[in-house]
Amino acid sequence: MKMPDGGKSLRKTPRHKRNGMRVGVWVFLALLLSSAISLWFLNDYFPGSLSSWGDQMSFVHGISLLALISSGLLATRQINFGETVRNISIWIGVAAALILGYSFQEEIKMAGTRVLSELLPARPVVTAEGVITLIKGDDGQFHASGLANGTTVRFLVDTGATGISLSPDDARRLGVDLATLEYSLFFETANGIGRGARWRLDSLSIGPIEFRDVTVSINKEDVNSSLLGMSFLGRLASFEVSGRKMTLRQ
Repeated sequence: MKMPDGGKSLRKTPRHKRNGMRVGVWVFLALLLSSAISLWFLNDYFPGSLSSWGDQMSFVHGISLLALISSGLLATRQINFGETVRNISIWIGVAAALILGYSFQEEIKMAGTRVLSELLPARPVVTAEGVITLIKGDDGQFHASGLANGTTVRFLVDTGATGISLSPDDARRLGVDLATLEYSLFFETANGIGRGARWRLDSLSIGPIEFRDVTVSINKEDVNSSLLGMSFLGRLASFEVSGRKMTLRQ
């Protein structure tokens, strides 16, 4: 449109651009509202969830991300309203999933650990501080994966065994030179009298339960598994078997 005095023409803002900006404003308000609801949910149901500086910064980063998304929508020249609503719903769903995942992270972690323990029965499940649970294996026995001097060893938990014994294979993995051992110990086994050599571990741990300066024996004969006997179990505060579960308390 020409001005009467011959000045430059005035150009109206395109309608689709105005509509896009209007939708962008609504998008921004919707994201802001969802953020406020998320903040209320965390404070009301999980009062300590935003108590630390790291938690607060994580929440601020999330809000900043939403602001960045909404600013991109504001700058868009043409927006399909239906597509925008769908995208908003997706982002709100993602935000809700992240919030729930963060809020119930300990429960989710525990559930995952329990599932993993069913798949790998020797893996100890930490149920509380200093408390672990073992799941009975398909062979009807309890097995426990532990660390002997920092090396992973799979033990058969045997309440009928007096001490802790290592198989020759496990001893080799710990760096023991079997040829230098003196097999002066004698003990009864299912296959008769066995011989073993005394050895000392700097540390032995099953999950968070750890003991230092632990005396063990190393079998001379090949055996299927190392044994975790009463010299370990007896140092616990308690241990009990209930169904398919064995609970150890330090």
